[in-house]
Amino acid sequence: MSALLLAGLLVGCSRRGIRTPGSLSALGGDAAQYDRGSTEASSPEPPALLSSPPRRSGDGQSIADGAVTLIGKRDLVVASERYRYDCSGMVCAAYAAGGQTLSGSSKGLYAEAVDGGVLHTDTLPRPGDIAFFDNSYDRNRNGQRDDELTHVAVVEAVADDGTITLIHLGSGTVSRIKMNLLRPEDSAVNSYLRARADLDGGPRLTGELWRGFASFWALPEG
Repeated sequence: MSALLLAGLLVGCSRRGIRTPGSLSALGGDAAQYDRGSTEASSPEPPALLSSPPRRSGDGQSIADGAVTLIGKRDLVVASERYRYDCSGMVCAAYAAGGQTLSGSSKGLYAEAVDGGVLHTDTLPRPGDIAFFDNSYDRNRNGQRDDELTHVAVVEAVADDGTITLIHLGSGTVSRIKMNLLRPEDSAVNSYLRARADLDGGPRLTGELWRGFASFWALPEG
């Protein structure tokens, strides 16, 4: 290869640049106080996503019960500690109310779930699981459905027909919503999570925007 041709190739690569993943804490606009350092992944994907919740010691019911105590609250204070008033802050407060420590933005929590091996896609989760959602709003304001991990909620209960009761912080308050992954497009058993049409196809239900669950309660403390 001639020296001139080699130089041309090097210039072309330098113009494109080397694409490296950025910190998760910089994505999503959640408070830095909930990030546990940076995770080198721009869009975290589990190397081996579990199809069902991890079978470990632990009980997520205390987390679900903790989330219930937050319903209707206009501030999130647990054991004298104040949590940010947003969806991920509510999830962390629910875990604190249930006697466990958890912190992180929605993207940070997802990355931790991958690292801890507690992320799963079972359509029938357990109480205390965290539900992750994509595209609950147009975070980057480009009018497209390309916003990953924009919302989180806590599973309170699962009915015999597969309808899941979730507790989340949305529209300025902590409240219950429902989701049924066996019938994700049925508004009778799924709440509207994205109500505005924006520019890309209309409202969407919880079952349509769901991404996965995480059983953080199954992890040992420490």
